[in-house]
Amino acid sequence: AKNGTKNGGQPAQPPSPVAVKPAVVGSIASFYKATATLEAEKQAQVLSRVAGVVRSLAVEEGDQAPAGGVLLQIDNDEYQLRVDQASATTADLQARFDRTQQMLAQEITSEQEFEAAKSALANARAAEGLARLDLSYTTVAAPFGGRIVRRLVNVGQTVSVGTPLFEMADFDPLLARVHVPAKEFRKLRADQAVELRLDSPGDRLQGRIKL
Repeated sequence: AKNGTKNGGQPAQPPSPVAVKPAVVGSIASFYKATATLEAEKQAQVLSRVAGVVRSLAVEEGDQAPAGGVLLQIDNDEYQLRVDQASATTADLQARFDRTQQMLAQEITSEQEFEAAKSALANARAAEGLARLDLSYTTVAAPFGGRIVRRLVNVGQTVSVGTPLFEMADFDPLLARVHVPAKEFRKLRADQAVELRLDSPGDRLQGRIKL
């Protein structure tokens, strides 16, 4: 070719400038940013399971309560009396059952009498179990470890079944609920590290993904 042209009359293209750099090994990352509100992972309203008068309070708002820790005591004199009565009835019917069982072995009572004594004893045991359960409910315990957010009753107040007593929350850990598009969700995995930045102070926190 002559005069800077190729065969066929097309002008020759000048060479394109390129940059050459050695290949290196490094980390790459992709990010998905979203806004969320931090909230307690566990929070619940503690309700009374029996009726009665609040005798004492073991915690106040802001207190940290362990799981199973006592929060409140409801007057339980009546519930204790019911347990004592049920226990006495069970003891009487147990003695009757034992006598009937011996008499049946000696063939001086009927199978029908034995079954009646057995059924009465079973009913008495069930009634005693329910009485003891109600007595246990007069001591209100924390369903999980957490902080008392609100106290809703006072000493001397009469409560009924279902009366709200406390509001509790477990702030360790805090939960940030993020709605992720389907195209991004496939990039996530359980326990993957994430970074949280608080709006007000700008502090950066480290978290983990919980799917």
